[in-house]
Amino acid sequence: MPPSDSAWAYINGEFVPLQRAALPVFDAGFVYGATVSDVLRTFNRRWFRFDDHARRFLRSCRYVGIELAVDPGTLRSIANQLLVRTGGQECGLVMLATPGIVPLYAGLPREAAAEHGPNLVLHVFPLRPGQFRPLYERGVHAVVAANRQVPVDCWDPKAKCRSRLHWWLAQRQVQSLDPEAVPILLDHHGNLTESATANVVVVIDGRIYSVPPDRILWGISLQTLQELCQAHGIPFDTRPLQAYHAAIADEIILTNSLYSLAPVTRFNGRPVATGKPGPVFRRLYQAWSGLVGRELAEA
Repeated sequence: MPPSDSAWAYINGEFVPLQRAALPVFDAGFVYGATVSDVLRTFNRRWFRFDDHARRFLRSCRYVGIELAVDPGTLRSIANQLLVRTGGQECGLVMLATPGIVPLYAGLPREAAAEHGPNLVLHVFPLRPGQFRPLYERGVHAVVAANRQVPVDCWDPKAKCRSRLHWWLAQRQVQSLDPEAVPILLDHHGNLTESATANVVVVIDGRIYSVPPDRILWGISLQTLQELCQAHGIPFDTRPLQAYHAAIADEIILTNSLYSLAPVTRFNGRPVATGKPGPVFRRLYQAWSGLVGRELAEA
């Protein structure tokens, strides 16, 4: 199915319909999987925490050595122009950057890489009203996958990237058991890390626990959740977590930039507590809806 007519992209200074957006097959993003990325969305047609996402995106670029001649204000201007082209819908935004071409694969001399420079891509995609409602009402089945998270000594998890083959393999594995399951990976010491697209927190005796920030990509939505906990008197701590803590938890919550937060109602095939969204999730859901000025299930 082709992209929606309301889907647009920006590539290196040009706005094009998403179906025309392309990079060459000899780009380092394909050859090496060297792609930095970030994802965010709108609520009421306004970008949610855009500057936080833009700063993280540019920090990730600097970390991997992608030199972009843009700042958060420039990225916001591009994103706003894309938003105007969506025709009034809520939408998600993807920001991508790659180092540029690999001259050998392009049949060019080595110095050609500097001439072509890095690639900057932003594209939007429409969000359907109510498309995440089933997550809030039924919850998610999370399954610990057999393969492990990339060790932190391979690359710093604070850099958000698209090198995600391990997540693809994990997703195929857990969805062979349950087509709607989402994978959670352990690190090589047996500690919980995150899911393919979300951070994971557990609720035990009314207190929320997250994996420490040096072991995961500390998501902007996880930061939002922590701030809401502080504002609404919900204790929030960080500590190493194992599958044991998820198995005994009163609640498990996923948080990401598209659906904001979702309850895990089954873990490794078993119900989490009652098997229904719990009271801490419901408090945070209402607080988040108030924060963005819209019921999340309708957004």
